Amino acid sequence: MRNISIYACSLYFMCITVLFLTGCSLYVLPKAQAVNPDEIAKFRSTKTFRIINNQPSNEKTKFANWGIGGFYGTLQEFTAEAVRLSTAELSQRGMTFDDDGEKVIKLAITKVEVWDRFVLNCLIDMDVETNSGYKTTINANKIAGTGGQALWGGAITASVTELLKNETIIDYLKE
Repeated sequence: MRNISIYACSLYFMCITVLFLTGCSLYVLPKAQAVNPDEIAKFRSTKTFRIINNQPSNEKTKFANWGIGGFYGTLQEFTAEAVRLSTAELSQRGMTFDDDGEKVIKLAITKVEVWDRFVLNCLIDMDVETNSGYKTTINANKIAGTGGQALWGGAITASVTELLKNETIIDYLKE
């Protein structure tokens, strides 16, 4: 019996050593949560719209150093989720989307940064550009008690919420 427990302990320590030497990383496909409708003004438009993923980089980027290997994703996939959520939120407000839309909004998430200081934080920078020439960068931060989708998905939701609260963007959508 004693030989089995020594064998089990040896196997356990060998597995832990292999993990420390080789690393263990996680590739993230972000999934945003729905925007709180109470945080966004009610508005409508009769124009057609197009929201474009303007992030050209599909390079795998490390955005968190948790654990042994960290968390990776692409800024293009994070931006695609912001485009999906923006389109869904505006569609709920009766807006029409078309590949030839009159009103164009280009989004590009340019930074995803996760850190741990007593609680987990995720900061996202998202560049926004309209075909009327307006440009801005939205900085959104999500604080969560746990990591994963609640953290980086929540940061995407926060950035889209800030986009849809931006008075210049709302005026552009309504014109």
